[in-house]
Amino acid sequence: MGRILIRLCLVLAAVALLGAGIQIENGKAYIFKRRNLPAVTGTVTELTPTEVRVLLEEGIAIIIARDDIVDVTPTVSARQEYEEKKKDAKTADDWYKLGLWAKEKKLERSAAEAFNEAIRLDADHEEARKELGFLKHEGKWLPEDEARRKMGWKRLGGKWYSPEEYKKAVGDREKKLAAGRQKEMADVIEEFVVGRPWAEVAPVRTKYYQVKCNSTEEVASDYAALMDRIFETYTVVFPESEFPREDRGEAKVYVWKNQEEFQDMTFSPPGVGGFFNWDANMICCFHGGFGQTGSTYEVLAHEGTHQFQHRIMKSMRAAPTWVLEGMAVYFGEGAKIGAKKIELHQLPRDRVAGLKQMIDDGTYVPLGRLIRTPHLGFGGDCYATAWAIYYWCLRGKEHQPALHGGEGLELLDGYVKHCAAAGKEKDISPMGGPRLEEEAKHFEGMVKEKLKRTVDEWNEDVKNFVRALTLEPLGRWKGDVWDSASLKVRAQRPGGWRTIPEKNLRKNEVVALEAIFGGARIGIYETPNFMRIRATPQIAGQFVRGTIEIVESIAEPEAKLIGGYDAVDTVVRGHKLPDTERTVGSAQAEADAKGAPKAPAKKAEKGPLRQIRVILIATPDHIYTIVCEAAPDRFLQDDDKYFRTFLESLRLG
Repeated sequence: MGRILIRLCLVLAAVALLGAGIQIENGKAYIFKRRNLPAVTGTVTELTPTEVRVLLEEGIAIIIARDDIVDVTPTVSARQEYEEKKKDAKTADDWYKLGLWAKEKKLERSAAEAFNEAIRLDADHEEARKELGFLKHEGKWLPEDEARRKMGWKRLGGKWYSPEEYKKAVGDREKKLAAGRQKEMADVIEEFVVGRPWAEVAPVRTKYYQVKCNSTEEVASDYAALMDRIFETYTVVFPESEFPREDRGEAKVYVWKNQEEFQDMTFSPPGVGGFFNWDANMICCFHGGFGQTGSTYEVLAHEGTHQFQHRIMKSMRAAPTWVLEGMAVYFGEGAKIGAKKIELHQLPRDRVAGLKQMIDDGTYVPLGRLIRTPHLGFGGDCYATAWAIYYWCLRGKEHQPALHGGEGLELLDGYVKHCAAAGKEKDISPMGGPRLEEEAKHFEGMVKEKLKRTVDEWNEDVKNFVRALTLEPLGRWKGDVWDSASLKVRAQRPGGWRTIPEKNLRKNEVVALEAIFGGARIGIYETPNFMRIRATPQIAGQFVRGTIEIVESIAEPEAKLIGGYDAVDTVVRGHKLPDTERTVGSAQAEADAKGAPKAPAKKAEKGPLRQIRVILIATPDHIYTIVCEAAPDRFLQDDDKYFRTFLESLRLG
């Protein structure tokens, strides 16, 4: 019965097509002219009342709707011709020639079939072997990649080179890259080093700001446009109907062309990226980067928040520092700043990663202590915890809907409005700042009222909330290739190696690998090149001194080009510092909060003897340090087999 139904369907399909004046038979080849589509050539494999299934010359099966067929022309397909030619192929040469014919007709599968049949009949058929990608090495036919590697050849840009040719090709590539890098460095020098004399630069006046920047005019215009976008973002978050504005006069923004000039002009220490002077209503910062992913954009957004706080608060002196800085981190580093828009409510990577680490190692600042911390005692750990309060209040419901009913938003909104309205003499301490203990008790009362828990109980909720936050990785693995768009790094994992989890990375290390056997390790460190330095033996020496406890020997540093950038390459032998030196646990951190004595610090133990290859590379935006380490008795073997291969795969910029 089933066969009868199939035959009936085929008859009906043929009748339908005949009714349209077009006759098609199953198993025959045709050129199909289609309505509003290119013509295709193929063999019919199935007919239905509404469709024709066709196997194209390229070996791809498609379905053509009957209504789309305008005309057909019978033909003999290349695949059918191949099947006919197969009948006459007897010898290995016959099959080899048939494979060439199929290759010319773009019948790749048929060509491979023919070449394989040729080597079945004659295992040493050289031409067929080459067509299939084989190469003879030491009397054996091997896949070309394997044979070339055994011969000592290397691949570059998708092409194989002999050792002599490879050295020349790499040199040529480096020269070509270096020429491009010189132009890039010239632009950077113009932007960060030459710039324009500060006294001769006219400020750019915008709708809301006066912006002065002595980098190039283009850079100055970019920052001026950014500040207006930042201001308009704040006006949406803090509507004037709820946060009346104070008249503070013209807001000024000063951006120096580099960090060195910023430090000279403002007497700021190296760790400061910018600041807001409320007496002058002025932001001061520099053109450049900081942290692993930060830039002047984030600094301007952070300090711009303070400048806006100055507009909505009667007196910033009456507000606890955690309120001011938590908000600035939230709207500064916690914003994704693009060319045309600003996206709020982001996770500031450097802050969150540091906060997670502090929670794990017991150096986290509890909320009860944070809200009592004066401005002079407010360090980087406090900034991160203050941000956590804002993020929990504003985004907690989104992340943990089962545990957060939105009461955090009501708490934060109420307390910020309370701080904005403060500013009378009674609200400011004799020292000129907020009355911290009174403010802390007021906030604790609001927490009890709005959250129905104590600050200590809420502290545990915030810690667990932060632990559960997921950070976007700095880069991603695609097979054996690690790629980071933000850090401009691409590298390949050697065979027999594995990735070290992010939680086990060392400070400033962005990715690391270890050999499955033998203990060898490779790490890439990154810091922003905001001083626009070049790679020198002195800079490499600074890194070595920070990572090796006892240096037994150091090779003469070798200056070279890697990827067209200045680089320094040296080999060190010595005892490494341990990867972690945590001396205070969570219990001790809680004891610190209560004023209990601190536990004695443990002395760091000397690490094992290692031989380490250190390669320092400086680009206009980043300083990369590649650290390849192994036990001294295995170093030469690992350096030749793994480290050099890894460095050859490295792509920067």
